[in-house]
This record gives sequence, structure tokens and C-alpha cells, in this order.
Amino acid sequence: MTSVIADGAGLPSLHPMWSRQGAAAASCTAIRVGAVCAPLLLASLCAACGTHITQVTQVRFRPDGDEWEPRDQKRTALRRSGGAEVTVDLATEQPEFPLTGAVRNRGAEPLRVAYQPEREVRGDAVIGRLLGSGEPEPLLAGAGFDLPAADAEGPSVRRFALRLDEAWPDTGVPAVGATVSYVVVFQSSAGETRIPLRFRVAWANRSPRLVLGL
Repeated sequence: MTSVIADGAGLPSLHPMWSRQGAAAASCTAIRVGAVCAPLLLASLCAACGTHITQVTQVRFRPDGDEWEPRDQKRTALRRSGGAEVTVDLATEQPEFPLTGAVRNRGAEPLRVAYQPEREVRGDAVIGRLLGSGEPEPLLAGAGFDLPAADAEGPSVRRFALRLDEAWPDTGVPAVGATVSYVVVFQSSAGETRIPLRFRVAWANRSPRLVLGL
């Protein structure tokens, strides 16, 4: 039998024991309803404004050797020879071609630049991308491109993204210890400069990220 007592306003209410149980049951119901409705509401709002959730692969690299100089609070690594310079980003979010960086020409004459894989690949194999203000350009093994001489505004720069030595995994997360092994070849009228580019995956993770729409 349910006992009834008078509350402060003189109106009947349930006994405190039953009130607590009722409140607990109501809370559980609200949580269950919220667990179902909140994702649906979020999905509706996201669809309306173009916001969506995507999976992002984050990779951190370490140089395979002591020849690279840490820069930018260890966010990048630098190696140079004469006017030729290579920098590598040590943390990236670039799937399939995860190792990103830039080549720079600080010299007074143009350079011809090529990336030669240290592993055996087909002659027409796409080993990476050349990045710029427009669409990325495919980078073929051994194929060269021109890097103009430095001018009064500073060195000429071209960014790149390179693939791992092994195939990009279906999981989207490369294994710790996976390698990236290339030689960056700079050619000029004075001869040839070669900078080995060898890095290993130190850490990798794949996690969801909310991308805001317009």
C-alpha cells in the first residue's frame, strides 16, 4: 500500500522513499531516451548544415639517423647541402602519402629535383604528390621537376608528400616502425647533390573528427 503525506503546500505527495525511486526511474528513462534521441538530433543538425564526422589518421615520424636537425620545437627536421635544403614534417595527417615536407633552393641557380626510392619500384610508379596552391600533382619515381633559383624574396619552395615503403594498410593506420626511404637528388650545372631521406613511423592513430560545415 502506498502511503501519502502532505507536502509543504498541503498537497498530498508520495512517501519520500517512493519519491526517490520514482525520480531514479524517471532519470533512467530520460537517459535512455536521450541516448537514442541525441545522436538522431545531432545527425539531423549535421545533415542540415553540412557538418559531418570523418576518420583522421595521425602519424608521427622520427629520422632514421642523426643527420637531421630538429627545428620548430621538434615539429620538423632539416637537412641541407649547399643551397639545397629538405625539411620534413614529423607529425602529419596525410593518408596514403603520410610523409610531408618541402625542398628549398637557396642558391643562385636553378635546380632539377627528383625523388629516387631506395626500394625497387616500377618506372611509372606513383611514389607521392607534389603539393601547391592547386590540385596535387602525381610524383613518379625518378621524375624531375624544376626548382627556380632564390631571389630577393627568399628561396624557392616546393612541398611534397611521399608514400611508405610498404603499401598503405587497409586499416588506415601504418605499423610502428614502418619506413620511408628515398634519396632526394638535386642537379645543377655544378654537379649533383644527394640527400638521403629515411624516416620511421614512431606512432600512428586513427580517430573520428567533427568537420564543421558552412
